[in-house]
Amino acid sequence: MATSGTYYPQIYYEDLYITESQKAELDYLKGNIDHWVSSLVQSKAHIKTYRDYYNGVRDNKDFEYLTENYGIGTPSSLKFTNIIKPRVDSIVAQLESDSYTYTVTAVDDKTIDLIQEEKKVKKLNAIKAELDKFSTEMDRVIKEGDKPIPYSELKSSIKKVSDKYKNNFISDFELAAQRVCSYFESSNTMELRRKLATLVHDLAVTGECYYRVYYDRLGSDPIFEVIKPENFFHNKNTNTPFLEGTDAVVHREYMTHKQVAEKYGKFMTKDQMRELFGGRYMTRTARSLN
Repeated sequence: MATSGTYYPQIYYEDLYITESQKAELDYLKGNIDHWVSSLVQSKAHIKTYRDYYNGVRDNKDFEYLTENYGIGTPSSLKFTNIIKPRVDSIVAQLESDSYTYTVTAVDDKTIDLIQEEKKVKKLNAIKAELDKFSTEMDRVIKEGDKPIPYSELKSSIKKVSDKYKNNFISDFELAAQRVCSYFESSNTMELRRKLATLVHDLAVTGECYYRVYYDRLGSDPIFEVIKPENFFHNKNTNTPFLEGTDAVVHREYMTHKQVAEKYGKFMTKDQMRELFGGRYMTRTARSLN
């Protein structure tokens, strides 16, 4: 996308003359990225102010009228008593103590169709089992000359099976996914409880909290990452509280040279590595990139 021009919600004039194949080209993608980074990333001074209040750091500008008095009898220094931190910590502790249940629900058409097929097969098998059980019992009654079993008992059994699969059916897909949720909840790698505490803390201190879920590579476990509000930028419409209709978001991340090389080095050519790191990336020790 061009970095200049008139923009309208969801409609960009320059895109009218660009084919879908051209949109997949590197220059177009890079232009989009450069545009959104330059237009969205800005200082979030209010977030720093909130964190300073929580940490007991007094903003000198708030008290300039007292401290810069040019010797007219008012105090030149003030003691700052932090009354915000205990209250925030109390809120965070209360929210952290709550228990959360992670549930899974199938919403895509393909999975729902498979679940319905599974439900039908299991229901038919359960009804067949009841019929076989009734038939076996009837054979025994006939042989032994006992009192016949009322047909109403069979109808009652079949109705119980139908009600069971009508109201309380849980598919194998959902059971497997629920086990995965339980695994991630207790996983030391995911650290969901610790990350939840960080989200709650950010929300209580700054009024904002963000996270993202992504995959490093195909087949790997999902990575749940908490994003600091001061490093997250978006152009969300202020008329809605949701980010779904946002054109783009930018996540700023501070990394050392070594971290950049480890994460993105596999995508770089030798010339690009040399331009970014000089000749240091070719040394045998990783300390030169710290």
